[in-house]
Amino acid sequence: TVQAGDSVWLIADQNGITMNQLRDWNNIQNDFVYPGQKLTVSKGSSSNNSNNNSSSSSHNSSGGSYTVKAGDSVWLIADQNGITMDQLRDWNNIQNNFVYPGQKLTVSNGSSSSSSSNNSSSSNTQHKVKSGDSLWLISQEYDISVSRLKSINNLNSDTIFIGQNLKVS
Repeated sequence: TVQAGDSVWLIADQNGITMNQLRDWNNIQNDFVYPGQKLTVSKGSSSNNSNNNSSSSSHNSSGGSYTVKAGDSVWLIADQNGITMDQLRDWNNIQNNFVYPGQKLTVSNGSSSSSSSNNSSSSNTQHKVKSGDSLWLISQEYDISVSRLKSINNLNSDTIFIGQNLKVS
């Protein structure tokens, strides 16, 4: 059951499924969910779907590149390739979250693993919110979940403000 502040991403993340699976299983045409809405978050064939998605992705990627297909998103491509959305956007000069079918993207870079481990190893780290930040982007940058980020900062909603200092570890 959807709670206030929930999102398609958060529900999918908390239940170990993709956003596309959540949308497909619940006939969600966009990313809007509302409090009280009842959603299916697992199906008997979810692991098969996951494997099928991974194998079709690997057919589209070669040598650290990926060809976008219909239904893909920055989040999905980053998630399937074990990188952050920021890394995908930086490596491909994506100014927003829009990708289009047929677009060729770089999905691996030699330094990807060391940058995220540096962030997660520091203790009591804070992040000063800047224009364009979201809880999701900050969580990806510091390799923590959105729910953990909200919890350690006593946030009751997804609203953050420019200049706000957030604990990230």
